[in-house]
Amino acid sequence: MASIRIITVHTKKYIQVVEYFIESGQRRLRVLKAFGEDSLVNRLKAKQFESSYNLLKAFRSDVTPQDADETTAIFNTALILFGAVLGAKLIADLFKDKNS
Repeated sequence: MASIRIITVHTKKYIQVVEYFIESGQRRLRVLKAFGEDSLVNRLKAKQFESSYNLLKAFRSDVTPQDADETTAIFNTALILFGAVLGAKLIADLFKDKNS
C-alpha cells in the first residue's frame, strides 16, 4: 500500500509517495514517485497518485483474468483510466508482479 511521506533535506521539505515492504526480514521502502518541494499543488498531486495506485493495486489483486485476452483488456482499461496519473511503466509493473 502506498503512502505519502514528507522528508526534510536541509531546510526544505519534499513530498514522496512510497510503498513499504519487508525483504529478508528488513523493512524497506520503494519511492514510487517524488513530487518536489512541499506545496498545496504537489500535496494534491501526491494524494491523487497515492489513491490511484492503491485502488489499482487492490483491484489487480482481487481480479483473476480468465485468459490472455481478458488480461489485455484489463491492462488497456487500466492504462486509459490511470495512465495519466500513474504512467504506463508503473501500471505494467503492477500487472507483471501479479503474474510472477
